[in-house]
Amino acid sequence: MSFLNELKRRNVLRVGAAYLVSSWLLIQIAETIFPLFGFDDTPARMVVIVLAIAFIPSMVFSWVFEITPEGLKRDADVDHDHSIAQIAGKKLDRIILVVLALALGYFAFDKFVLDPARDALKIEVATKKGHADALLGSYGDKSIAVLAFSDMSPEHDQEYFSDGIAEELLNVLATVRELRVISRSTAFSFKGSDLTLQEIGEKLKVSYILEGSVRKSGNSIRITAQLIDARTDTHVWSETYDRTLDDVFAIQDQISANIVEHLKITLLNGVKSATKIDPKSYDLYLKAQFIVHTNNRDRIREAQALLDEVLEVEPDYIPALSTLARAYYRAPKFEGLSDELNKAEIHRLVDRIVAIAPNSVTALSWQGWFAYQRKDMQEAAYFYEKALRVDPNHFALLRVMVLFLISIGHSDDAIELGNYLQLRDPNCATCIVNLAFAYQSAGRHREAAQVREEVFAWHAPTDRSYWSIGTNWLLAGNPEKALGAFEKLSLEAYQEMGEIMVLYELGRIDEFETRFSELRNMESLHPEAIAGIYAWIGNNDKAFERLDEAVGEHGPVFLGGIKSPLYEKIKSDQRWNELLDKHGYFAEPVEVIDFDHSLVPGLSR
Repeated sequence: MSFLNELKRRNVLRVGAAYLVSSWLLIQIAETIFPLFGFDDTPARMVVIVLAIAFIPSMVFSWVFEITPEGLKRDADVDHDHSIAQIAGKKLDRIILVVLALALGYFAFDKFVLDPARDALKIEVATKKGHADALLGSYGDKSIAVLAFSDMSPEHDQEYFSDGIAEELLNVLATVRELRVISRSTAFSFKGSDLTLQEIGEKLKVSYILEGSVRKSGNSIRITAQLIDARTDTHVWSETYDRTLDDVFAIQDQISANIVEHLKITLLNGVKSATKIDPKSYDLYLKAQFIVHTNNRDRIREAQALLDEVLEVEPDYIPALSTLARAYYRAPKFEGLSDELNKAEIHRLVDRIVAIAPNSVTALSWQGWFAYQRKDMQEAAYFYEKALRVDPNHFALLRVMVLFLISIGHSDDAIELGNYLQLRDPNCATCIVNLAFAYQSAGRHREAAQVREEVFAWHAPTDRSYWSIGTNWLLAGNPEKALGAFEKLSLEAYQEMGEIMVLYELGRIDEFETRFSELRNMESLHPEAIAGIYAWIGNNDKAFERLDEAVGEHGPVFLGGIKSPLYEKIKSDQRWNELLDKHGYFAEPVEVIDFDHSLVPGLSR
């Protein structure tokens, strides 16, 4: 008997065919299922490797053994005259046909159901990348990151001054429209980093890096600045200035002018000059600004006192007035000062700014913010539009513009602006949260979750971020990923709350009912949390009942988080806008706001 005939008699060829067809189907399913659980290519690759390794043993097994009415026996021990190999072969043929039918069904499902979704995702990713590449390309090689300058002072106690000098240079360069300047929070995050300048340039996608050092002793200062081509790690320009503190503004002007000249940017009116004030007051201002940037609330009073000293000597210095107003937002002027009186103090400071420079971006931005808080969207649009005409690159203004665009019903524009800001300041946690909120407002919850996860590349995870990611994944229809986020919460009550919602989405109703009943009895749980679950499962009456209870117990201030995605399912209920209006929060916009969107950088034209 030939070897081929022997293979056929022992059904080795049929077993091989059945194995290969079944393996192909398993691999296709693995490639589809594993990504849904957040796995990369590794598990699917392991499936292929295991199936490939097992192929040879399965062939040897089918050669050596045969299935008989008495069970599995070695082929050598079987009476071939009474063998049922032919019957087994027909069964294998049927198995192969069934598996082929399943494979054909899966192929059709993949082609006509899964493929369009994948294609849409690829198009969306490609569009986003293309838009980002277009934005980057529009600047050519005119992009720069200004790193925090090193403190080379004898006592190493002048970090506030070296940081301040670098930030002032950054702010001046940021006014140049042709130049993409990485914002402070990202540029300064590399302080003490082991990365090379070339690696930093690659990470930030910039062509140039400005670095330097400051040595300050008494009234004497030495400032060294050097411009580096980050693509080749070569020096473009460097200079050292040995001057007195009185000359600090002239030094800043010379450095920024040199940078613009070497980057071959032509400006009709030259580079904006630094505002010159009393040098000692400027030193105090940099100390206060350094404290404000550290977000150290225990030292905010110290910053306020320093700014008061600055304004006694330089009453018209707008940066000090604006920084002091922001400091009052973090802590009132006096202990025990009511919120209303504190806001009055802030308004008085802004009124001074408006009186000094009514058409400055600072004055216009503050007035837009006040109108936005009053829910006067048309007046806010008026001031923000004027501010953009003055300085369309003003980062603090653009960060607020994302929320403004969402509030007037332009979530898609808010998304584009948010992505533009990420190119300028990927380390800006507030920017990432605002962008996620823009995606959320547009109903694009998967992207909202993914954007929130991006913040972990720059900042340590928090309970708030895990909670938001979990709820976004729930709304995106992926309870498994939501569970992964909720399980990382350190707050037991909210971890339980998240897992309960996942149980409901997975259809495990008995477990849901049991655990929800236990959760309602937890004394430490905020009543708004229970309202969130009721809203999630569509029990509107109970949801609004609990929300009213929460407001009654804790006051309207708790509604600051009322726009949580948990409430998406009850927002169509008329009681939703009634609740927001009752407590002074924005309802959905009902009027078309007159606003020139072409002024916003980063939007598709």
